[in-house]
Amino acid sequence: MKTLLFGMIFMIMAVVSYSQTEKPVDKKVERKAQKDKEREWMAMVTKTMIEDHRFVLEADYLDNKTGSRILVNSMVNFIIVDSTTSTIQLGSTSGAGFGGTGMLTVEGKVNNYTFKKTEKKHFNAYYVSFVVFASVGSYNVSMYITDDGQADATVQGNTSGQFSFSGKIFPLSISRVYKGQPRY
Repeated sequence: MKTLLFGMIFMIMAVVSYSQTEKPVDKKVERKAQKDKEREWMAMVTKTMIEDHRFVLEADYLDNKTGSRILVNSMVNFIIVDSTTSTIQLGSTSGAGFGGTGMLTVEGKVNNYTFKKTEKKHFNAYYVSFVVFASVGSYNVSMYITDDGQADATVQGNTSGQFSFSGKIFPLSISRVYKGQPRY
């Protein structure tokens, strides 16, 4: 009887000590798993936006053909693609411009919208192109968009000039842009 009692106490102590020595969840592994989930979710959202032709590229930088890169306000510098229409806007919040708002806004119909996905081992991206037919002419827009929503777009008009937007794409429903009145 004594040996049975002693054996039971020994078993209880072994179970208690084992439960106390379990390793805690590795925070680094947990953070990596969370980042992977977020990355997968953003890739799905990006794919949906591109396939549905409904997104806003909010520009953080503008580049011209000479290579000058300017930090800009993303609320007034953007490209909207909304199914069959598109808005391209350049603006400044620090001065008067067209219409007294400091912005140049062109709105038109989207034509020849195409996209192609490139898949690599650790990296996926989309090439999107379309033409915007506005009352002042046509604009060729070429975009390079990564799975995480980072985007670069080049806009070429009727003349030899071109400019580029660099920023991030967002769904129309959560975009925070201020759209001015179209100039033309």
